[in-house]
Amino acid sequence: MSTLALLQSPSGVKELRSYVENGEFLLEANDIGTVNMAAERKLPFVAGPTLNVYNAQTLQLLLQEGMTRWCMPVEMSRDWLIQLL
Repeated sequence: MSTLALLQSPSGVKELRSYVENGEFLLEANDIGTVNMAAERKLPFVAGPTLNVYNAQTLQLLLQEGMTRWCMPVEMSRDWLIQLL
C-alpha cells in the first residue's frame, strides 16, 4: 500500500492510520509522518521516492526505524546513487 506524499486534512490522517494498521500489506511511506506511525508500531515499511532521502545518514536512520526497502527519488541519477552507496 502506498501512502500520500502530503496529508492535507484530518480525513487524510484517518485514512493513513487505517493503512498503517491494515495488518496485511507492506506500507510504502511517502512522508515522514507515515514513517513515524510505522516506527511507533514497530512495523516494516518501504521508503517511497517522495521522502527526500539524499544521503547515507538518512538511509541509516530510516533503517533503524524499520525500513526494509528504499525507492530513490526519481530526479536522482545513477552516478549519484553509486556515490551514495
